[in-house]
Amino acid sequence: SLTITWPSSVQYLLMFICPYIAGHSLFQQTVLYDLANKDVELFQSIYRFVPQYFPTLITMLLSSVFYWILSWYLEKIFPGEYGVPCDWNFAFKLDYWCREKKKSQISSFDNHGTILTRPATPLVQKNSMGTPVVHVDRLTKIFCPDRIAVNEVSFNLYDNQITSLLGPNGSGKTTIFNCLIGIYKQTSGTITMESENGLDYDTRNDIDRLRKSIGYCPQHDILFDLLTIEEQLQFYASARGFKKYKQQISNEMLHLVNLQNSKDTYCKSLSGGMKRRLSLACAFVGNTKIVLLDEPSSGLDPSNRRLLWDWLRKMKEGKTLLLTTHFMEESDALSDRIIIISNGVIKADGTSAILKEQYGSGYKLIINKQINHGTNEIELELRSYLPALT
Repeated sequence: SLTITWPSSVQYLLMFICPYIAGHSLFQQTVLYDLANKDVELFQSIYRFVPQYFPTLITMLLSSVFYWILSWYLEKIFPGEYGVPCDWNFAFKLDYWCREKKKSQISSFDNHGTILTRPATPLVQKNSMGTPVVHVDRLTKIFCPDRIAVNEVSFNLYDNQITSLLGPNGSGKTTIFNCLIGIYKQTSGTITMESENGLDYDTRNDIDRLRKSIGYCPQHDILFDLLTIEEQLQFYASARGFKKYKQQISNEMLHLVNLQNSKDTYCKSLSGGMKRRLSLACAFVGNTKIVLLDEPSSGLDPSNRRLLWDWLRKMKEGKTLLLTTHFMEESDALSDRIIIISNGVIKADGTSAILKEQYGSGYKLIINKQINHGTNEIELELRSYLPALT
């Protein structure tokens, strides 16, 4: 038979690339040495032969380290459907490893997205609300060339405030949320947030750090059917790093959302409204600085919806809250600021009072006319009473 003897360098290279080859080599050396020492017990022979194993063992160790680094690198640049990929050369950039920096001042600005037909005026005066906690600048998300979900959206979120994203279904509200929490990577634009340590980070490079400061309630309830309400809250508390205080946190949340009498009920047995309240409680577990609520009142009856509003007003102290809704009444009752969005573009941004003053005046008059009456005659008659008719 033909036996091929590889050079030692090639053998170790193959063992480095494929750990199976290293394991096979180790086993082969052990068997050969055991056959050469039949009168010696197996484990005693292996113990005496350990120095000769060192090259193979070191190769296996280096191979393990290499594949660990490779898997970490691939996970960073290919995070899957729900994640923000890093640039292929992120590991060679100094700012990735040295991110600790002094607190930067996020600038305030007049919204780039106000495009109403009336003369554009700054609805929120610059720096009138302090330093923003979240700064979104010209955020754009394009899923395909002919589908622009969000188009150059810019806004700031401030501490101790509730801000509402108000718009119809399909206007881009949930897409903005997914960009804020790092599920989607924005096509262009920047999102900067203040973390728990007081430093500002960009979601494209530091989303792992920022997620520790973000509480999130998605549009659809994400609950474990076989956990009770209390166990669900304790699970979230443990995941947030509050394992020692999970019982205390659970009790506080149960009381806040009025579920203390149902704490031993399995999640699969809850009504839609109770599931929604539990999802909201989970978003506030851990006392995060930023809380994002995607249509929090969906599925709630009017009485529970108003209880939710009272609860959110109490919980905004020391937090920055952003919620989406398509109910004008809800945004008016809850929000310190309202951002109206349609077709991925911000139409207006300001407080409820300012928006009503600026754009809420006027009436819509509907007139049914007969065929033999001309439109111009009716319009002239109306203008004699309403000169500002448009």
